[in-house]
Order: sequence, then structure tokens, then C-alpha cells
Amino acid sequence: MINQPLFSGNLVVSSIDFDYATSQIYWSDSELKTISRSSINGTHREVILEFGIDIPDSISFDWISRNIYWLDRGLSRIEVAREDGSSRRAILWQNITNPSNIVVDPLSGMIYWSGLNLKNGNFIEKSASDGSGRTLLVNEKNGLEFFLIG
Repeated sequence: MINQPLFSGNLVVSSIDFDYATSQIYWSDSELKTISRSSINGTHREVILEFGIDIPDSISFDWISRNIYWLDRGLSRIEVAREDGSSRRAILWQNITNPSNIVVDPLSGMIYWSGLNLKNGNFIEKSASDGSGRTLLVNEKNGLEFFLIG
């Protein structure tokens, strides 16, 4: 069996996540400035978010609430929308410095993200999935080691 790519064209996939319940793949494209989804076999491909996005660097799918979270590195904010792109809103936008990765923990209702602050070093933060209760977990001044390990 020869492996064939699911998609062809000019995709610049910066992040990907999977919804096991519906067998759908979600991805962000930093070149087209979009967030899209398709079936695992590549059919039913659709752009779910395409306006007001600058650099969608990292996405994470919450399989309980059916929400997709993403970091926009260009706009320095964390946003959330329903799985179809509806009900979009920014949940964190103040003091989001160079965000790079996000992950959601659906069972606890928490989101975690990392980034680089040139003045204070690398960091990992968390908040509730609505953006409340923001807490700094790790602040590492030695950024090189942090990114090589993390």
C-alpha cells in the first residue's frame, strides 16, 4: 500500500488536532490565516474560521464542550469557537506575550499555554476554559533549555 497525502496544494499547517468521536481533523494554516477541518480520509474539507486571524500558531480541540481553542501569535490572544467556527470570542488578550503552544484538558476544564517573554524568559500558564483564573505555572529564564526540552 502506498501512502497518499490527504491534501494537496499550498497548505502551511502550523498545528493539528483530532476529534476521535467524529473522526475529524482540525488544523491551522499560518499562510492562509485559517482554521479548517475535514474527515480523517480528507473528504468534507471546510474552512471554519478565516476572518480576523493573523498567525494561528497552535490549536487544541475540547472533545467534551465541542470547542476549538487557538493561539494567535500575531494578535497575541487566545480565542475559542464552537467546532463549526460559530460563537467565536477572545478569552485572553492582555499580557499574552509570544504565545506558542496551547492544550486543553477537557476533564478539568482548564487550558494551558506556553510562550516566550524576551524580558522574563519562557513560561507556562493556565486558566479555566473561559479565560478566568489565569495562573503562571512556570517561568524559566534559561529559554534555550526550556524550548529544547518542552
